[in-house]
Amino acid sequence: MPTDLSSFLYGVLTSGVLSAVVTYRLTLSSGRIERRNDLRGFLGRWLTDIERVRANDAEATYAAYIANIEHFGGYAAKLQRDFIRRRKLQRLCKDLRHLLPEHINNDTGDCREIVANRIQALIDFV
Repeated sequence: MPTDLSSFLYGVLTSGVLSAVVTYRLTLSSGRIERRNDLRGFLGRWLTDIERVRANDAEATYAAYIANIEHFGGYAAKLQRDFIRRRKLQRLCKDLRHLLPEHINNDTGDCREIVANRIQALIDFV
């Protein structure tokens, strides 16, 4: 009889620990998905702001870029641990974070494309 009771208790404890681990992992996964969706939404709004600027207006393009760059840093910092390919994320974030007005002045085409392409690359990656 004691053997049956100890086996029963062992089974209950093992299943309880296993359930706790599975619940913890699912919670982490849903948090990761939520953070990625938040970043995608932010980047989509930012991209829309850039696309609304008149074509070839470098000054307004840079103003729309600067308006969101501070918030972008916060999102990027939250997501660092969520990616296996962290170096690619860091490279894409750096490419977007370090734009200067002289980078946006584009004689070969629309200046909005420089910012929009970098934002779109991040959306595609995330």
